[in-house]
Amino acid sequence: MIPKPAVDHYRTVQREQARAALEARRVWRAVDPAYISESLTEALPALESAVSGGQLRAATSGSAYAADTLAAQGLYTKPDAFVNPAALAGTSSRGAPLSSSLYSPAPYVKGLIADGMPTTAAMSSGRKLLEKAASTQVTDAGRTASSMDTFARQGVVWTRMIGPTACPRCIILAGRIYRNNEGFLRHPGCACIHVSTSVEAAQAEGLITDPYEAFESMSEADQDARFTKAGAQAIRDGGDISQVVNARRGLSYAGTSSDGSRRGQRVTGSFTREGTTRRGYFGRTSGSDFEKVAGSRYQRSTTRRLTPDAIYQQNLPREDTLQLLRDNGYLLRQGQVPEGAIRGLGAAFTDPNALTAAQRRVQTASLDWEAVQEGRNPYGKGPLTPQASATAEKNYRRWLLSGGQIYTR
Repeated sequence: MIPKPAVDHYRTVQREQARAALEARRVWRAVDPAYISESLTEALPALESAVSGGQLRAATSGSAYAADTLAAQGLYTKPDAFVNPAALAGTSSRGAPLSSSLYSPAPYVKGLIADGMPTTAAMSSGRKLLEKAASTQVTDAGRTASSMDTFARQGVVWTRMIGPTACPRCIILAGRIYRNNEGFLRHPGCACIHVSTSVEAAQAEGLITDPYEAFESMSEADQDARFTKAGAQAIRDGGDISQVVNARRGLSYAGTSSDGSRRGQRVTGSFTREGTTRRGYFGRTSGSDFEKVAGSRYQRSTTRRLTPDAIYQQNLPREDTLQLLRDNGYLLRQGQVPEGAIRGLGAAFTDPNALTAAQRRVQTASLDWEAVQEGRNPYGKGPLTPQASATAEKNYRRWLLSGGQIYTR
């Protein structure tokens, strides 16, 4: 049985996908077929803002739901660091500016028209491409956040959770156990998410699923629709489902082409400049990244920033990978320091009357989180439970990221 927190996260990402697609549709209506590039460029800022907001909400959900998911299975493993959701908003999963991904329908549509496709049909194709680009960037942000949060928890693995509209390629991958740094194969529009777990819990909870059971649970019409009539009949006749579908075809890691390559680039050469200015989190903090090169372990660079996928695919030891994620701004350094969020309060920390309401929230959450890390129950005299640990982590994460401020959507 899939833990409810994982299902809730899936629905959150679905809502953000739908919001992004709806805004993309609205923006595309303003695109003039006679001036495609110009009119789309003019309309893009509003879409960028909407997609970036969706990325932030999806990444926030993705970076936090593992605590409840593990607790629901009777497990809890504290993270060695907290994911910084803001580092995943405003940039594409390939590490390029978000605007470049959202602008891609313009040259695509112009190419279709140049090849003789009627303008109306070409514009319809452009709308669909823009909707898919917007929703995919939101989903990838949530998925990358949950991947890093899983990686930050020692000994935790993940399984693939599929949705009701999953394609055959995803169905036959559902329920497999993956190690933290093995990435997440997906196709554009893929809505699958991670379910954080342990190998033992996955077996006990029934998360390791059989793709044949998923196939047999469908009606014959649904089987034909998902797998094609010939493919579905081959499976019904005893054919190997993986061979019929070819699991990896059309799937890629976030930031790669559909065949899993990096379009001629070395994995370690996948960089983004997003967030590297003095105004960005990465630019304000570390201001550097590291690239593995011949002759030395790492080479410092002050202007480029590795994407999370490029960091994972270096296959470095876990601590080195965590350090690279910190150095590139994806993990919050304060996550390892219980008093980090309140260090700047000075005398106010020892004088509750001097605290603002926001500072008091941070202080309370920090002390509760510190108690959990020491093995104490911050909410009563009973033993520390996985649920209490997850609650303290969520509260601390929330107030750490907001500085104690209450934000509404």
